[in-house]
Amino acid sequence: MSGYLLSIRTLIKLLSYYHYLIRLSVHCFNIIKIRFPYIILILKVYKKYIKILTMRVGDVFKTYADFEEALSQYKKSTFVDFYIKDSKTAKSQIRRYPKLANSSEQLKYYYVKLACVHGGSYRKKNSCQDLRSTSSMRQGCEAYIYLIANAKGDALELTRMNDEHNHEKSETLFSHLPNQRRVTPQEKMEVLELMKLKANKKLIQHKMQTKTGKVINLKDIANIYTTGKTPSHNSLSEIVEQLQNTYNCTVEISADSDQNLIGLFIQDKIMQNTFKAFPEVGNIEVYWKLDVYF
Repeated sequence: MSGYLLSIRTLIKLLSYYHYLIRLSVHCFNIIKIRFPYIILILKVYKKYIKILTMRVGDVFKTYADFEEALSQYKKSTFVDFYIKDSKTAKSQIRRYPKLANSSEQLKYYYVKLACVHGGSYRKKNSCQDLRSTSSMRQGCEAYIYLIANAKGDALELTRMNDEHNHEKSETLFSHLPNQRRVTPQEKMEVLELMKLKANKKLIQHKMQTKTGKVINLKDIANIYTTGKTPSHNSLSEIVEQLQNTYNCTVEISADSDQNLIGLFIQDKIMQNTFKAFPEVGNIEVYWKLDVYF
């Protein structure tokens, strides 16, 4: 009997001791909350930050934009990049899955699978075996992320994921990936303007890297200029107007009855003065199907 009483007394003491610890913890928390409110804010931000940087099976996203935001932070923290390997939009699957009828347009996909940019393997075609060597980012990496609409059809759920990569991961390698080097349309326009002014490519590269904080190669500058410049398609009337207004030329157009161009006769000031001084001498210059743009 005395043994039972001893155990009960010990249990009561332990409960009172735990009760005291709980009261002390609550009291300390209230003091911190009152005197140091910024600590609570830091803890909340830290909790949100940790949630964003880690992606796990079971995570739910109300919209695809929410997932893209989380994925962007995840890629920056883990130094890996993904691309959409397979997907089906929610609109295309409404007949098959009626639950998607009430889904938001911001859901975008019924399912989407993203694979690592280093996934897959590169093989040359038989006809290209003897041609120049080419480089590829494919290294057979099997990392992927798979999302599908949940049972209610109002959110995307991360149901499968493989975060094991078979390649080296570093901030330097990540910053050199094409998706990380991509510039905005406004930045492209700035590069084009500088290229039109015949600016030095290396100076343009330094300026854009300083401004954007991205790794920009000289090849990127050349590609922006090549894809951004528009070919000239001046009409005949624009050419005649430019010759008359810019170069002070006398222009006469020769055409047949169907208004097809036969010839374009041009005289600038030097030609006119020469003709007045030596009218008995005739000089004729003929151009045939030359791709000359003014």
